[in-house]
Amino acid sequence: MANFKDIHRTLLIEALAKSDMRLHNKQFTLDIGMGDEYLAINAYEEYYKGFFKWLTSGETHPDNFVLLSDKAQTYRFDYKGRNVSYAPRISKQIGYVVDRLKNRSTSKRASLVILEAGDSVVNEADYKIEYPCTIGYTFFIDNGRVCSTTVMRSNNACSVIGLDVYLGVELLKTVALLLDIEVGTYTHFMIDCHIIEAEIQRAKNYISMEL
Repeated sequence: MANFKDIHRTLLIEALAKSDMRLHNKQFTLDIGMGDEYLAINAYEEYYKGFFKWLTSGETHPDNFVLLSDKAQTYRFDYKGRNVSYAPRISKQIGYVVDRLKNRSTSKRASLVILEAGDSVVNEADYKIEYPCTIGYTFFIDNGRVCSTTVMRSNNACSVIGLDVYLGVELLKTVALLLDIEVGTYTHFMIDCHIIEAEIQRAKNYISMEL
């Protein structure tokens, strides 16, 4: 049985071993239906849950996240310049994903797209605005189970990957629930998986601690 805590440690060790602390085209798969563990740091679970509620609410203002999670205030940061397109894009497309798979179980079009062409235009105009790290999520049915693959153009291997994996799995579980189909595998693909300079010690702490 796979465990994301172990996968997380391995990624951190591999990234720290490289001079630029960057890994490319890394992926892993968790069989959620078979009970694979996908929570990296137990202490963050309540925060993650609140973030997922906000993510699927369609809200466009991060301050509303605080209202959905008691833990949000603890980890609150300066939201200025943060990308807030995820929630409305997910809420608008999740119904389409479910309908596609309901009407055609072999569909290859059940994709939920986050990164859009317009994001590049905005980013070029103001580099202070965050550029979506997630390209999108694709869902498919395999052997009677709904599975998904998340594609990340960029993934912080230290402080952010745990949240990204949790959100991806919870989206998969939501789609499975709406389809009334068993949950299958979750695959996480990262084009660039990295550790930033400011989090080197944090990464080392994660490796040595009991997550």
